[in-house]
Amino acid sequence: MKKLIQTIATLTLILTTMFAMSGNAQALADNSAARFADTSMPVQQLVVYEKQSVPYTNFGAAIFAQGQLSSEASKMPPGSEISFYVDGNKVNGPAGLQKTGTRCTSTQASADYYKNTITMDKRFCPDFNDAILDGRSVYGMVPTEAVFLHKSNGERCTSSGNGGAIYLINPASSFVRNYLVRRGAEKMTQLGVNTLFLDNLQPSLSAVQERCGGTPQEYPNLNDYTAQMMDLAAYVNSNLTGYRVQGNLANAVPSVWDQLSFLNGAMCESCFSNWGGSWPNASRMLNDLSVLDKWINVYGWTAFIVIRPPNTNETSNRFTFAAALLVARNDGTGVYFHFGENYGQLLSIPDYDYNLGLPTAPRSCAGNICTRTFQNGVVTVDFGTRQGTITLGSVPTSPVSTFTATSTKTSTATSTSTVTATSTSILPTGTTIVTPTATLTASPTATQTSSPVAPTSTHTATATRVVPSPTTGAPGQNSVSVRVSSGSNDAEENSRGQMYTTSSDLELVYDSSVQTVGIRFTNVKVPKGATIVNAYLQFKVDKATSGTVNLKIQGQASPNPSAFSSQRYNISSRPRTLSFVNWAPPSWTKVGAAGPEQATPNLAPVIQEIINQSNWAPGNSVVIIITGNAAKRVAEAYEGDRSGAPLLYISFNTGVASPSVTPTSTSTATPTATLALPSQTATETPTQEVIPSETPLPSETPTLTPEVIPPTDTPEPTPTP
Repeated sequence: MKKLIQTIATLTLILTTMFAMSGNAQALADNSAARFADTSMPVQQLVVYEKQSVPYTNFGAAIFAQGQLSSEASKMPPGSEISFYVDGNKVNGPAGLQKTGTRCTSTQASADYYKNTITMDKRFCPDFNDAILDGRSVYGMVPTEAVFLHKSNGERCTSSGNGGAIYLINPASSFVRNYLVRRGAEKMTQLGVNTLFLDNLQPSLSAVQERCGGTPQEYPNLNDYTAQMMDLAAYVNSNLTGYRVQGNLANAVPSVWDQLSFLNGAMCESCFSNWGGSWPNASRMLNDLSVLDKWINVYGWTAFIVIRPPNTNETSNRFTFAAALLVARNDGTGVYFHFGENYGQLLSIPDYDYNLGLPTAPRSCAGNICTRTFQNGVVTVDFGTRQGTITLGSVPTSPVSTFTATSTKTSTATSTSTVTATSTSILPTGTTIVTPTATLTASPTATQTSSPVAPTSTHTATATRVVPSPTTGAPGQNSVSVRVSSGSNDAEENSRGQMYTTSSDLELVYDSSVQTVGIRFTNVKVPKGATIVNAYLQFKVDKATSGTVNLKIQGQASPNPSAFSSQRYNISSRPRTLSFVNWAPPSWTKVGAAGPEQATPNLAPVIQEIINQSNWAPGNSVVIIITGNAAKRVAEAYEGDRSGAPLLYISFNTGVASPSVTPTSTSTATPTATLALPSQTATETPTQEVIPSETPLPSETPTLTPEVIPPTDTPEPTPTP
């Protein structure tokens, strides 16, 4: 009878556990069914690792270790994004096992350490330490001591913490990679989640050195360790079929975010802040803005913006929250925000609950001040003074054009003019920043007016691609054409910083990983002080390709850059221009084609910034740097077809800068406008968004522009052991 009662009790416990797991899994599945979208406020609050002391009403996403998943995930609003936290560069275990060849004691095997690293349970002894000694297979592979990083004395790199000890794993280990995939799928099935969040994909190198007592044996060059962490993430993403993979990228280093663009989501712990340190400068924060905007609105991925400021007052909260709104997605999904001294702290401001509505236009920046309009208000952020304002009920009507008129006369003339303008429109096939051409035909009638009257225009835009070509301009206008002249002048850099300078083609920009492409043009005979009218790159098709490609074209911010070399990160480590041009080339279907579809939009802003540098001289070299998403167009390189290598065309004016140029590679619009003009001709000036240059990936001799703060080691979450 006693045995029967014990059996019944055991079955009851099993069934109770199964029902509990099923209920939790269903709750998580319900939450994961759809992206959380709130049309009243397009940036939602984020739960990071620790449960909150307030209701989760305004939260749209949570990153939980399994200790919080079981108790907190079901409290999230329906449609919330739920991610399962795992620390990706270490494994927790019992203390005292840093020396190799030491078997776990019974006490160590039952130690109560945290479950938030890659074993996802207390499995350090059976799956790692003792399996190495026994030569035992785990998930189809036998581990060796190569799964760990080691100090110079041969001991494992370790530190105390997380309820026991922390051991650093070797991200290059095939056992570690296979284990993380197999164990991750097993655990997420058990927990009922579909998104794995890997912490420390950009780990603190100082923390690695501290745990290793210096540089680990396996990585004399710590940049190689960082590259292997990215390769680990790529392996997990490719092999964890049916699940989403996200990661903590620490800082907004553009090349890192581009290389990890295969992830479904990313956390920035130092965007607009320095993880508890002093505030970053305005240039660094504008760089953060650019990186986040590309991730959210070009790649279309989830972003977790985490702010740990030097002070937690309401002004700082509003400033950083307003900065996040500048990059909000148009549909109000996928952008989440946390502000506080620690992850368990929620510091709310009334602005979180404003009915701001969805964005109605991209942000517009002038210097350090950026503005964005929403359905029900306006957001303005001054990165110089660290002030943010969210104003409701004052949405300005968006002007078609901005006219700036100057006059020294006290009387003006009112005229009714027919304006035929080529105006910049944002199209899927390319974006460029140009100065439009306006032709005015007027019969002025003298009247007294105090200021110009803004035009009201009706635009009917037709996407008509105009082939960039030399044009006959004002007196003094000239042109030059320069083709790549040697193999070291066109190069590709892969996600690990490896350089290819002898390839017969140029993948723009995906080839096994997202690349950075550099193209150098020598002997560019544009005089200093010239006004660039038009500039473009002409490519020739090497292979037929299709699919959506989004490219970003910048220049190297140097007046006479050197040729590319075999040194790692030789392209991405170069300083870049603030100006850039986006290009979404159409499908390239015909091999050998070199026409309008293979020509970039107008690169005049990029080239102008280069020749405006103090040391520019005619005959210097120009480097163009191209980044983009995980897709490609394939162009001829110098080694593949010398006569079809990339060509740079530039037309320029050496006289007085003309306000009228012929823009190319954009849409054509014909507005009708009634203008009140002064006696002098008005100059149409399009609003130009200024984006800071990308920060290069750290290398052995990095050039950091703008300021980049090293990755910080994420505080360990404290789930229920």
